[in-house]
Amino acid sequence: MNRLTFIGSIQLNSPSTGGGVQTKNQHFLRYILSKNVDCRVFDTWKKKSVLSLIMSLIYIVRTKRSEPIILSISTRGAYYIAKILNLTHLKRRIFYWVAGGDLAIDLKNVSLKNRRVYDVFTKVVVQCNYLKRDLEELSITNCAMVPNFKPVIFKPTIDKAIFEKIRFVYFSRVLIQKGIEEIIQAFKSLGNKNICLDIYGTLVPPYDEGYFKDFYYLNINYKGFLDVSVEDGYKQLSEYDVLLFPTYFKGEGFPGTLLDAFIAGVPVIASDFHANGEVLV
Repeated sequence: MNRLTFIGSIQLNSPSTGGGVQTKNQHFLRYILSKNVDCRVFDTWKKKSVLSLIMSLIYIVRTKRSEPIILSISTRGAYYIAKILNLTHLKRRIFYWVAGGDLAIDLKNVSLKNRRVYDVFTKVVVQCNYLKRDLEELSITNCAMVPNFKPVIFKPTIDKAIFEKIRFVYFSRVLIQKGIEEIIQAFKSLGNKNICLDIYGTLVPPYDEGYFKDFYYLNINYKGFLDVSVEDGYKQLSEYDVLLFPTYFKGEGFPGTLLDAFIAGVPVIASDFHANGEVLV
């Protein structure tokens, strides 16, 4: 039997309300378990950073040199682990699965010596071609690209239901950098009674349910959490006409919401930011 150690923010045994990283890690864990892999798991979800770092190092030390380790943690945590492994000359087969798309931005002002600590990893795995290219330009040459993924559990019907309004949907974490205010301003500018917007996702301050009640006159409504781990969630998503995703979130990688829109058969209007254009093409 193959053995694997998986260290990452997974949010085990619950819907992935934390965001795209947890969603991807949950799908990956289900996949490897379906392949009869003996997988040892350390879930860093909502654990303090120092505890996560110490426990991650313990798992790494306890893993045999020949056995692969998937490391899917924060950029800062992975950097510290790389530095410690370099200092101790500990050799392990570690595949650092980069969360999000801001690693190259963070490393641009870092010295070449400090960037080369990532050489300790067997592979630095990223989700987008642009990030692989940017990292290679920064002399991180052990990169591999594995796009975001999830199983297709739904097949949309061809005909859309007919509604009186054009139905827009937003489906991601609800935070300022994802473009929520830009969407609200667009609806104010249009002032059209024949459009509406439903917002799904985990609320991040300053947003709460009461915030969106002020925009009821614009036909903007917060609808809570939409679970697309089940077919009914995709069926509900498929009933919308257009998904809006005007993100400028620094950590955006290969957004899972674009995968969900694709599976549900919903067209997308997105910002030309990070990998959005690459993914949509």
